[in-house]
Amino acid sequence: MRFSIIIVNYNGKKWLSDCLTSLLNQDYQDFEILLVDNKSTDDSVNFVKTIFPKVKIISNNDNKGFGHANNLATKSAKGDYFFFLNPDTKVKDTKFLSKLAVEVSLHGVDVAGARIFDFNNKPLDVDGELGIDFLGYPGRGTFPFYMDGCALIVKRECFTTLCGFDTEYFMYAEDIDFSWRARLYGYDVRVLYDLEIYHEGGGSSSPSNISFDKVYKIPVFRRYETEKNIQRTLLKNYSLFLLAFILPLYYVLLLAELIFHLSQRNVSMMHALIKSVFWNITNIKSTLTAHKIVQKHRILSDFELLKLMHPKINKLLTYKMLRKMEFV
Repeated sequence: MRFSIIIVNYNGKKWLSDCLTSLLNQDYQDFEILLVDNKSTDDSVNFVKTIFPKVKIISNNDNKGFGHANNLATKSAKGDYFFFLNPDTKVKDTKFLSKLAVEVSLHGVDVAGARIFDFNNKPLDVDGELGIDFLGYPGRGTFPFYMDGCALIVKRECFTTLCGFDTEYFMYAEDIDFSWRARLYGYDVRVLYDLEIYHEGGGSSSPSNISFDKVYKIPVFRRYETEKNIQRTLLKNYSLFLLAFILPLYYVLLLAELIFHLSQRNVSMMHALIKSVFWNITNIKSTLTAHKIVQKHRILSDFELLKLMHPKINKLLTYKMLRKMEFV
């Protein structure tokens, strides 16, 4: 069983040493590592070439984002399974890949994730944090609906059938969309609880932080990309019948958020949210084409899928915290 470990990097040099060392120290050696660099400016590529010559490097001429870069790497990957890993992660257990190989051999794996901890060994609540509500908004759930893109394991045939990640998602929520489509297509999506990944979080993207006075600092770019991508996910993956009920509620909640930002004079957030809507309007042709493909191949019905989602609206929980948020 061969694994292709794919790492998309953008100015992640400070994490790469720990990440790559932890992988090369594995007792299971039937794997390859492909580093896809999105035109880093921190000398990441030269660093890896010098210190980790076994790593295969794919250098992009520009920053292609998460999904596009991962899709590119799979074209030259030789593994039976793809293991998509963020550069700000590390594996402490030297038997991680051995355990993964056993899981694959005994039970088969389509789409899977590991238990995720932060670098201070604090477990991140997989059951609570990887759920989504029926509006596609991540947060609380009864159990993990999607597998975190920071450490995502996918069978080659499954990835090919799903046509990989949606390249219209520059970053954020592509793991939700991928897991959603995998479930619709009848693939098994689950957490492998015996496997543990340690994740810094935020890494080379735009992290959300909590300041000393307990104010949540949310990057505007992150909110734009997440909101844009969630809208596309809904439009692609729900049937037209369900969309007739889902979309009005989604946009009513979005309007409520816009009114709040207007009252607070958060012009940058207003612009980001409005821009996310207009992006989906101008790209509706592409989205409808993707919708037809998904609906043609789906096995699971919307109502079966709704049983896997959180019945409460996660976004309402976020609204309660808006006054404690600062958008940067």
